[in-house]
Amino acid sequence: ADIKKLFPKSTKIELIPPKTGPKGVRASFAFVTFADDNAAAAAIKQGPSLKLKNSSLKLAYQTKRPNAN
Repeated sequence: ADIKKLFPKSTKIELIPPKTGPKGVRASFAFVTFADDNAAAAAIKQGPSLKLKNSSLKLAYQTKRPNAN
């Protein structure tokens, strides 16, 4: 609900819970989908100072990973 408040124009929010690895707990992730590029660009423009419950949020467009062949 808190993420939806930050991104009211989103069409889908997928939360990826944190995992514990050999170096400790990794950060949680959320993938937020928008209906069009303009809505996504407006969300990105909120900038690196965006916070949610005392945590800084990193906003970026999704990028495809190279194929591991």
